[in-house]
Amino acid sequence: SVIGLILAVVVLVIGAYKGLGALPLTLLASLVVILSSKIPIWTGFSQYYMNGYTSAYFSYFLLFCSSALYAKLMDISGCATSIGYQFIDWFGKKRVLLVSTLIISVLTYGGVSLFVVVYAVAPIMFLLFKEANLPRHLTMACLITGSATYTMTSLPGTTALTNVIPTQYLGTTLTAAPVFGILATIAMFTMAILYMGYAERLARKRGEVWSYPENADPLLYEIKDRSQLPSVTISFTPLVSLVLIIIIGSRFVANSTMLAVLGMLVGALLTYVLNIARFKDKNMKKVFDKEYCV
Repeated sequence: SVIGLILAVVVLVIGAYKGLGALPLTLLASLVVILSSKIPIWTGFSQYYMNGYTSAYFSYFLLFCSSALYAKLMDISGCATSIGYQFIDWFGKKRVLLVSTLIISVLTYGGVSLFVVVYAVAPIMFLLFKEANLPRHLTMACLITGSATYTMTSLPGTTALTNVIPTQYLGTTLTAAPVFGILATIAMFTMAILYMGYAERLARKRGEVWSYPENADPLLYEIKDRSQLPSVTISFTPLVSLVLIIIIGSRFVANSTMLAVLGMLVGALLTYVLNIARFKDKNMKKVFDKEYCV
């Protein structure tokens, strides 16, 4: 059984690198576990696999929904893009990797889903990387560092599912072990920035330069008219309110999932109210449709 579990992880890793979809990949890995544990195939899939696969969606469905709504409102209103440009003003265009990483970190820590962050930040990153003449593949270093390291695991108060789930089993809060979390965050951030600096120097040494994705229209990635975006204060308000609800609420509310959902809903409401004029020409019915909440 133990060997089967290890082999299943190997299958997941190799399959992911080969680009295999999540559903067929989990089915294949589960088959390895079922066979190695001598579990009847039908029982293994119909009971153990299905219960495990659906329980996450069942337990955190409201979190997924509120997160999708909040993230999309931040995207439609232009708040996510406005926050990105503000970081450019603060740190300058020369520190391309640092600026891109910080933008993504703030948005993902503030509850904006990675899918929305990619679309909101891509035009900004592409502009910065084009001006710095750095290869496009380095954008992935910023994307992964800002979304799948400290903002997902160690930064106190993050609404990431990987931070919410342990609270249900360990009886902790979303802000548990803040000192250790901050120290881990500093360590991860430092190592990532040092590595990205090395990767940038290596890319320049190899003569790698900027290029747009194949068949992409460069006009789609041109910088937007910033005068049409919300102010910095308005853009940061929903994000700050969400973080404050998590930090303060953790002292009084034991159910971290409920607290995260509340923070997302408040953030979504503030985003709409503060940008209500920008939503007047939008078909709000679509906000609740799958076209928007994905």
